[in-house]
Amino acid sequence: MKTKATDRRLPSASSHSGGNTHKRGLSPPLIVLSGVTAASFLLLAVFLIRHLISGWAPSRGNVDSLLRMGKYEEALAVVRSGKNKQPGAQRFVEEGRVWLALAWRRMNRERWSSYGTNEDDWLAVPEADRAEDALNQALEMDPDNTEALYHRGMLYFEKGWFSAAESDFSAVLKSDREHVRARVNLGALYARRNRLQLARKELLRAYRIDPDHPLVLKNLAFLYRFYLDQPDSAMLWANRYLNTEPRNDWDINVVKDEIERMLERYPEHRPEEPMHWREPKRFKPRR
Repeated sequence: MKTKATDRRLPSASSHSGGNTHKRGLSPPLIVLSGVTAASFLLLAVFLIRHLISGWAPSRGNVDSLLRMGKYEEALAVVRSGKNKQPGAQRFVEEGRVWLALAWRRMNRERWSSYGTNEDDWLAVPEADRAEDALNQALEMDPDNTEALYHRGMLYFEKGWFSAAESDFSAVLKSDREHVRARVNLGALYARRNRLQLARKELLRAYRIDPDHPLVLKNLAFLYRFYLDQPDSAMLWANRYLNTEPRNDWDINVVKDEIERMLERYPEHRPEEPMHWREPKRFKPRR
């Protein structure tokens, strides 16, 4: 059963690339490029690609690799094949992840032009509906499956169904208090709903769990810059984020541009910590 959308988009938030950076909100982490994703969220850390040298057999490792390489149809075929080694509920979790990646790919190809045009369902595309169906099937088989809850929460977040997303993220954290991505998503969700102190609280909790996680640092920078309007704190977190050298994050240039603007406008708030990302890269001479 689908949850009826009762929430509306905040005019000051946008989670996808290509918008006005002054109106960007916290980008919800996505799944493989932050889990499995093809966009923003968005989303999120890059896993190492394991090259399978021999004995290729469909498994979650193969699905993850195919998703990271953008081979979504092949990943879907692997998940749906009888050779898939995942147990019942997990098979539907994997299928939901693939359909969610396909939904993001469609949006990227459309440059997100249709996103949010339906006020009751911002991500009103068939792939998103299939992702929801698969994740719901997983949860019917295993109601406490935190991975299914997490990905469905991400899907509902993108659809603008904030109450349902909050419920799923909270359920994940009830089972796993150190689930960093769920905390970041919940913090981003609170920011979108203008519950800013709760957003700060969740993101700082995520920071205490993993102080070097680029997604945590980036979202703290966005929170302090675009929502709390505290450039000193925004520069501190942005600098820490850039020092992690998150080369595969689609938002890296947004953060760089914003911190450069803040450094020019608020030189008195320049971070005291080293700004390694500004240092020229040293190349080893050829021998």
